[in-house]
Amino acid sequence: MGWLVADRPLTHETPTDYLTRLYTNETDAARSEVLAASQIGRAVYMAVRHSHRTGEYAGRTYTFAAVILVFNNARDGFGRKSMSECSGPCEVDCPARIMALLSPVEEIPDPGSAADWRARVVAAVAGRREAAAAARRFQPGQRLHLTEPLGFQKGMVIATEFEVVSTPAGRRGPVFRPVGHGFLCRLPQRLLAVAMAAPSPGLAAPAMQLALLP
Repeated sequence: MGWLVADRPLTHETPTDYLTRLYTNETDAARSEVLAASQIGRAVYMAVRHSHRTGEYAGRTYTFAAVILVFNNARDGFGRKSMSECSGPCEVDCPARIMALLSPVEEIPDPGSAADWRARVVAAVAGRREAAAAARRFQPGQRLHLTEPLGFQKGMVIATEFEVVSTPAGRRGPVFRPVGHGFLCRLPQRLLAVAMAAPSPGLAAPAMQLALLP
């Protein structure tokens, strides 16, 4: 399914509230109910219980994950792109409380890529834990080498080696500086989990300004 866009943003309810209403419905053929929903980043994750009343699957009830990409702002209005886990969405930050409500893949009609998506959700959780554990070991002045380059400033700066810096007041760590440059950044957790230590010459860092990765 493609994007559905309204010119005006939602102002009286959140995207999660709107989508919960949208996915809760009942007809002579089927009934759907949202058991839990949560927005993480640009995606709303929902556990949807669906009951078939007619047709090939009459009498079957199961709970699947819906993943809806959203934006909601004054400039662009409100947009949504609806997917189910069966289509194998790229987004894998589904909360554990929602995952726990889902039916076994075998109970979902035409599950498609649901098993693969659930495996990627589990792998993402493990990756975040590894990254968090690695972050606790970082010390200011330590250097890290990433397994792939990152681009900053619209591609004008490409870096693979970063120095750990003291976290500025009011911000959450860890924070890094691309070696040879004067701005600060955060690094993707998936890369932090596999980052390698690099020699740290102990050079003083230049004046810095914050530049955050999305």
